[in-house]
Amino acid sequence: MDGKTIAYQVFGKTGVLVHSPTEPDPTEWNEFLDEIREGLLGKAKLKGLVVYSTGGAPRDNQRGGLMNLTRFHNLPTAVVVVDHVLFIDAGGCVVQGQNWTGNLQEQTWSPSQLREAIATVSDKDNEAVLAALNELQADLGIAAA
Repeated sequence: MDGKTIAYQVFGKTGVLVHSPTEPDPTEWNEFLDEIREGLLGKAKLKGLVVYSTGGAPRDNQRGGLMNLTRFHNLPTAVVVVDHVLFIDAGGCVVQGQNWTGNLQEQTWSPSQLREAIATVSDKDNEAVLAALNELQADLGIAAA
């Protein structure tokens, strides 16, 4: 998938989003938001979201769009970032997990904590979610966690 900046799929009731090292393309991000909207409001009823980023943090307005969708749906989200990545937003603030979702109880995880991160948002099929994450990473040319 040459040139893609993000990859997203739902496995069971858990959404899995992988960011490449570059910021998300606006068109791809809007497609992702459409899928999240369908997952939250449709029959599938999305119950959790795992985000894995190697540096391609969404812009403020992109995070805002996601927060507007998830704010009233109590969507547990685990944000996993590679150890050497530090996200700084336009205001110069470090972006943590709660900044991505608007939920102060969220935290940012490292790749070494991947299984624990998945367990916080998925109560079953954790191995399938991990396999899906590895598949999406491969689609973007990212080494598996």
